[in-house]
Amino acid sequence: MSENLSPAHEDYLESILILQNKNDEVRVKDLADCLKVSAPSVNEALCNLKDKGFVNHERYGTITLSEQGKIIASKVYKRHQIISNFLSKVLGVDAKIAEQDACKIEHYLSKETVNKIIVFSKEGETIVEPVKLSSLKPKEKCKILEIDVKGELKKRMLEMGILKGGIIEMVRVAPLGDPMDIKVKGYNLSLRKIEAEKIWVERI
Repeated sequence: MSENLSPAHEDYLESILILQNKNDEVRVKDLADCLKVSAPSVNEALCNLKDKGFVNHERYGTITLSEQGKIIASKVYKRHQIISNFLSKVLGVDAKIAEQDACKIEHYLSKETVNKIIVFSKEGETIVEPVKLSSLKPKEKCKILEIDVKGELKKRMLEMGILKGGIIEMVRVAPLGDPMDIKVKGYNLSLRKIEAEKIWVERI
């Protein structure tokens, strides 16, 4: 499960991604129909996801995924497809039942188990597990997936060499978690925790 997200919230992000791929716009009614829940339940979930920075939504308006929301939704969707294909193509489970079972178990399998399924069934690339840079411990390395900042802060990060696809090593974390010292392209830099929380990475 992705950090700070319940299985139900992961389902919301995955459903928004699927609906966006089918239609130009996604609204509350679309999500309610897709997930078979009430409109008030959808609004409550969207408020929570918006507060966490995973979706963009104004009341009565369309729903879109933020950059980090897209990362999580894509990961959940890919994991669902891998499990469903494994159940149906490798184990011979009826396709409809495989889809239903994949929905039930996709949130609870570890990354290691899913990657073993990928290797066994030759599904291709392993699952990327996105985490915030702020969650890394000293000596851990990571690859940058997304940088969810704008304006002057984004410009400053670019000037420091913090780029999508770049490699970062966590050097030191202050006792209270702020600031954090990182190494990028051989240079030591210092980031505030609030800045590190805007950078989504994959451990390597």
